[in-house]
This record gives sequence, C-alpha cells and structure tokens, in this order.
Amino acid sequence: MIRFISELGLFLLPFGLFLVFLIATRREAFAPEHWRGARGWLAVAGVGLAVAGIIAETLRLDGQTGIYRPAHLENGRLVPGRFEAPAVKP
Repeated sequence: MIRFISELGLFLLPFGLFLVFLIATRREAFAPEHWRGARGWLAVAGVGLAVAGIIAETLRLDGQTGIYRPAHLENGRLVPGRFEAPAVKP
C-alpha cells in the first residue's frame, strides 16, 4: 500500500508544481483555460515519474540477496522480517 501511495504522489507531483506555478504568477489557479493545454503534458510527466520511481525501487531491491525471513513470533515477541545471507556450502 505504501508503494502505491508513493507512486501516486510521484504521478501527482507535476500537477502540484503547475498549481504552485499558477499561484506564483498570480493567475487564476482553478480556471479551466489554464489547465486545458497542460493536462496532457502533466499526465505524461506524471506517468514518467511514476515509472521512474518503480524502476528505481526495483533496482534498489535487487541489491538485497539472500533468503527472506518474514516477520514471526519468537517466545511471544515479534521478530521483524529480514534478509539472511545464504548458507555457503564448502
């Protein structure tokens, strides 16, 4: 769920920046004529950022090798999930 929220945030970032630009230039921020020509480019930029975020996240996770041990209970205490180095056989 967190990953979805971060990707949604990356998609909405160009729209937010354009809104800030409109406010900074003292234009009417919610007037449809200001958004008509920009919606397509903002959507393309947002999709590009979201895809770049997914690729960056995938590349970052590829560096973690080993066996994943999910979170579990040991003696009544929650042990968080982690990656363990694979056992090396001589």
